[in-house]
Amino acid sequence: DGASWEAQTSPVKEDLLSVKFIGRDKGWICGTHGTVLLTEDGGKSWEQMPTNIFLPLTGIDFADASNGTVIGAEGTVLTTMNGGKTWTRLDRPTESNLTGVSYVTSKKMWAVGLGGTIMRCDW
Repeated sequence: DGASWEAQTSPVKEDLLSVKFIGRDKGWICGTHGTVLLTEDGGKSWEQMPTNIFLPLTGIDFADASNGTVIGAEGTVLTTMNGGKTWTRLDRPTESNLTGVSYVTSKKMWAVGLGGTIMRCDW
């Protein structure tokens, strides 16, 4: 007995780098070329969301079903307050490539990146 993996259909061909689900149905994926994908049916279908970013997005996390952050190359940070339907670019906290992000609370998150980069954000 073990895990059973099943391939899913992607609407894009570029590399996908991070995934986050809130509950069973709502989830997001980020990847190269500024890609953010959204599913609201448990991954049966994925829709590409506009980011106006073309750099790799390497990490994604959500505090809840509405508020999330995606991070990436050259210190890129995007946030959403509507479940990932639209994204706003924030000022870059660093020039380093960011690779992972995690919410602690809806008002505090951490990001890490290349070269020993550790960043904390308080809203």
